[in-house]
Amino acid sequence: MLIDGRTIPNGQTLQTDVCIIGSGAAGITLARAFSGQSFTVTLLAGGDLKPAPETQTLNAGPNVGLPYFALEYCRARCFGGTTTWWGGHCRPLSDFDFEAKDWIPRSGWPIARKDIQSFRTEAEEILNLRMGHWDPKTWAADSGLKELPLDPQLFETRVAQIISPSSQRRFGTIFRKDIESAANVTTYLNANVVEIDTDETGQTVTALKLACIDGPRFTIVPKVCILAAGGLENPRLLLVSDRVQKAGLGNQHDLVGRFFLEHPRFEAGTFYPVNSDAGEMLYGPHKLLDGTAIKSYFGLTPGCARAEEIVDVQLRMERLYDPAYKRSRNSVGFNVFRRMVQQIKAGEVPESLGSSIATVFSDIDNVALATYMTAFKKGLIGPMRLTARVDPTPNPDSRVTLIDQRDELGVRRVQLDWRLTPQDKRSARRVVELFAQAVGKSGLGRVHIGFEDDGSAAQWPPSLAGGYHHMGTTRMSDDPKQGVVDRDCRVHGMSNLWVAGSSVFPTAGSGTPTMMIITLALRLAEDVKKRMA
Repeated sequence: MLIDGRTIPNGQTLQTDVCIIGSGAAGITLARAFSGQSFTVTLLAGGDLKPAPETQTLNAGPNVGLPYFALEYCRARCFGGTTTWWGGHCRPLSDFDFEAKDWIPRSGWPIARKDIQSFRTEAEEILNLRMGHWDPKTWAADSGLKELPLDPQLFETRVAQIISPSSQRRFGTIFRKDIESAANVTTYLNANVVEIDTDETGQTVTALKLACIDGPRFTIVPKVCILAAGGLENPRLLLVSDRVQKAGLGNQHDLVGRFFLEHPRFEAGTFYPVNSDAGEMLYGPHKLLDGTAIKSYFGLTPGCARAEEIVDVQLRMERLYDPAYKRSRNSVGFNVFRRMVQQIKAGEVPESLGSSIATVFSDIDNVALATYMTAFKKGLIGPMRLTARVDPTPNPDSRVTLIDQRDELGVRRVQLDWRLTPQDKRSARRVVELFAQAVGKSGLGRVHIGFEDDGSAAQWPPSLAGGYHHMGTTRMSDDPKQGVVDRDCRVHGMSNLWVAGSSVFPTAGSGTPTMMIITLALRLAEDVKKRMA
């Protein structure tokens, strides 16, 4: 059931077996995995069913590092969490992502891909993705598009699936009925944890103090507590809970909040292809016959990355279109027409033939223009923008800390100091150089590199931005001196406190975080169920 926390009597104490703090991708995945178990579960959402200005202000805080999004709006404080705004890009981490690399300090995970494979398969099913379908050659065959013929010893193509339509990305919507109907799960909306209490040893969570904006304050007493509030709120709650452990929970080695990771991306150059065919290849967003949406990138092969001793950098080619072509190509009529043609070529009878023909004729101007410009390659403008996305070096000086300013509930606000390293910029420059050399050698065109490697970690191209990926601030390690949680995501030194979400990632990886968040949440759920048995 869903209960508005503002209806709870002030000062009341509630009991539960398992309490999940946060109702985003990790929290809802955990709650669904616990549905039907013999133990009781409480799920806490820091806002209502949709984001609201008064709750978003609880996220606010300054950024003193590299330019970044306003913290007030770079995550959604509501049921469903930031999946409410999620772009739906999904790509798993590779074996290479999990490996420790001697040229990248503090790289590597304490687990390998094989340790999570079964949970990754389940995550793909939850996200309604094509199961185990990540080979670019398969996607090229399905789409009729081609890979750019670069040296396979140097470059590889990577494909991400994009959940479509966007409504299927919103966990608070698509899984609401599951959560409401789970007899052993109670969800409290507008219920914000302001402090985690422990016993006198500081090793066992004894109570959670909650508060509602302009509402009551109450207490939840759990047997097991799972912190799943995101890469900024997870460290915040650990740090403010300092009554017994004066540095904050799990922070005996000053690691909570450190190693803040993002996937920086910026305009890295321009590719000038010899002919416009390059623009019709696999790279960029595509929607296939069955409605599956994909987007493809370039990256160095593991062997090349080892030889160059650089971090992983992906290159995205963005096709530039004549505005009229882009408008007509995206029209309803042309997309229905294109789908009909694909089905006929495949020897199939187009679905809903009568209504499809009517749609095409009702939009015949756009269909005719897009067909002509596609057939005669009139729609493409020569240059293609190159965007670099970096899997950065774990950096302890990139961090989240507390400041004296407090939010409306009396909780100290966070301050973000996002930093990158010279190795990150050197790696990005080198990958674009290698791409330029490969393009020239293959006779595919030429590349203008749009930035310099000046050896500075502070100065980046003005287009530098993040991806709303908040990772690393409660990183995973078997060694308490290197991480906040162990390989099972339990906080070092704590008996009943776990952390879920991308804050446990030791590295950002070459994939996107949400699929991995769900994978690790499923793995954590299995561990907790065994302990509760």
